[in-house]
Amino acid sequence: KHGAVRTLPPVFERLKKESNGELDWKIVAGGQLFGGKASLDGAGKHLADGAVIILSYFASQLPTAFTLIDLAIFGEDPLATLAASTEEFMRNCPQCQANYRKRNTIWLAGLGATHQKLLCAKPVTKMRDIKGLKIRTSGGLGRLAKAMGGVAVGMGSSAIYAGLQRGQLDCTIGTTGWLMSHRLIESVTHVYDYPLTVTHGQATLVMNLDRWKSLSPKNKRLMLKYSAHMAAVVHINGYAVDAQRAKAASKKKNILWVKPNQEFKDFMTDYRTKEKAIAIKRAKKRGVKNPEKLVNSHLANVARWEKKLAGKTFTAESYAEMLWNEIYSKVDPEKL
Repeated sequence: KHGAVRTLPPVFERLKKESNGELDWKIVAGGQLFGGKASLDGAGKHLADGAVIILSYFASQLPTAFTLIDLAIFGEDPLATLAASTEEFMRNCPQCQANYRKRNTIWLAGLGATHQKLLCAKPVTKMRDIKGLKIRTSGGLGRLAKAMGGVAVGMGSSAIYAGLQRGQLDCTIGTTGWLMSHRLIESVTHVYDYPLTVTHGQATLVMNLDRWKSLSPKNKRLMLKYSAHMAAVVHINGYAVDAQRAKAASKKKNILWVKPNQEFKDFMTDYRTKEKAIAIKRAKKRGVKNPEKLVNSHLANVARWEKKLAGKTFTAESYAEMLWNEIYSKVDPEKL
């Protein structure tokens, strides 16, 4: 029921038609080929032609690329941060793509989600209610959970439903669309309605590098063109639509949406001031060279894109066109 599974097949149909049947993709969902933690090797060893990987599983294998994910709490507009991370991977960060090439893969698109919030199966109406709660996180969000007073629990997204049902978890940090796509609506009673994070390329579509190299120049360019469409439909027709549906359905289930008070907002402001230095320090420990430059460049890029997109609304088609014109069309596919 995930938004990507619903929205990608129509894009693949268009890609197949435009390539005269040469680029014919099929989704094999639900871990039928391999699980999330095996997805990078699954694509790299060509168990599949490509895979959607969750970067937080691969901090040591993709250390530079993961640094962007460690900046998830920065930024306000998910569409702007998705564009910024796409530009980073495609044009500004050769070492990010080099991380993927070492694993015999190539980065094609970020599949951006909407804001992530605190979804809880226990009452959370103020910040002190979070103290001691078991919160499912991934990546740098474990630090945020601890700072809020919770207990960070590392767990794959497919296990959240059972974790909430069995009491292994009290909350998860996730997109509100998960209420529907992961059936969390059956357990969640409170949504702490504050945007904790935005996407910086967390879920990414990668392709087997050997398979990529076997494509004709024309088909490589088509893959880039349709990568823009994949990023757009998953975000706008997938996650954003799921979030709208989930909010409407949750109110019928009497799930309480709680607006945090000024105390929590002040906490988040203070937390962000410290987090940048922590992300840089962690990147150095992973062996990333000059992470200060990467972090500062990316955050400046996020700010530039937020200014650029301010006040604009997009359909999936218009957002894909913007990504193509501004980023993907300027990339030489033979040099990726």
